[in-house]
Amino acid sequence: MDILRFLGHVIEDPVGIEEPSRFVNALHQNYPNPFNPITTVVFSLKEKAHVSLKIYNVVGQLVRILVNEERGPGEYDVIWKRRNDRGEPVASGVDFYRMVRKNFTDTKKMVIIK
Repeated sequence: MDILRFLGHVIEDPVGIEEPSRFVNALHQNYPNPFNPITTVVFSLKEKAHVSLKIYNVVGQLVRILVNEERGPGEYDVIWKRRNDRGEPVASGVDFYRMVRKNFTDTKKMVIIK
């Protein structure tokens, strides 16, 4: 007996099987660090989600919103030119950058030098 007749038919294109993402939710250390005047922040998303990436000073005040939108899965490079949301230069010192998305939050430290 032919195995195909016994089973009925063969599914050539599987349905409902998602390929696992090769990305993970991650916030990487900025580079260069320390820096002046430009640094790059890299983050990745496992799946489509709303993500925010914000910079805060050492006392917790919001300095700059770099990303605040929905993005698809993948890795992203965001360049920061040491300016706040008003376009003013940010003083030297320690700042923190924070990535937030559903079920994931991470914070890292960066150093701005003269």
